Amino acid sequence: ARVLSRVRADELTMFADSIVEAARGLGDSVMVVGMSAGGAITAWIAQWRAEVQRAVLIAPALGAGLLSEDQGRELVDIASIIPNITRTTKPDTTRPDMVQGTTSRGLAEVLSLAHRVRDQANQFRVRVKDIVFLLNERDHTVSERASLELAQRWFDHGANVAVYKFPASAKLPHNVMEATGRGGNTEMVHPIVMALARGMIPPPPVTLQSVPCRGVRCMV
Repeated sequence: ARVLSRVRADELTMFADSIVEAARGLGDSVMVVGMSAGGAITAWIAQWRAEVQRAVLIAPALGAGLLSEDQGRELVDIASIIPNITRTTKPDTTRPDMVQGTTSRGLAEVLSLAHRVRDQANQFRVRVKDIVFLLNERDHTVSERASLELAQRWFDHGANVAVYKFPASAKLPHNVMEATGRGGNTEMVHPIVMALARGMIPPPPVTLQSVPCRGVRCMV
């Protein structure tokens, strides 16, 4: 987190490009999977890197949880100018959305990148054509609404987009990939992530959501 606090949104896009270039050097089938801040970086890759076959965004940090769109953008502006703050308290078992080590500047840059991608998705056709979101009903760290809106924009621009969600009953933290001994459930989560990365239907308990869609059935 201390390193991320010194990274700027433009540097995150360069990092994303370097990931894709490295993957292309290893093979001709490139799938990118990213979680939280990595999900925001994966969103940028999905928007711009046509070489990627499939992008999987897991609980992506596309907006701050429990805040409106305007409040979220104000948060980015404020966090970019105030002194950097790092969350150092021990994880709270009653608040799975609270992540230790998060920095205010790092969060601001990740959300700045996410807002950029969401704005670009309104104007430009998405490059990756096979995109999957994996959300978590219990997660209030990041905005589910922001993910659904981006999924709909990409869908409207011709991508094949699917949204899956863990139910609250799975009792997963924001970091759904967390080790079992630290509040996660790797035996349940890993097969689901692997299935989505391979373009397969994932096993329970995740369910396919009714968004994105077209017409009067749309929920976004």
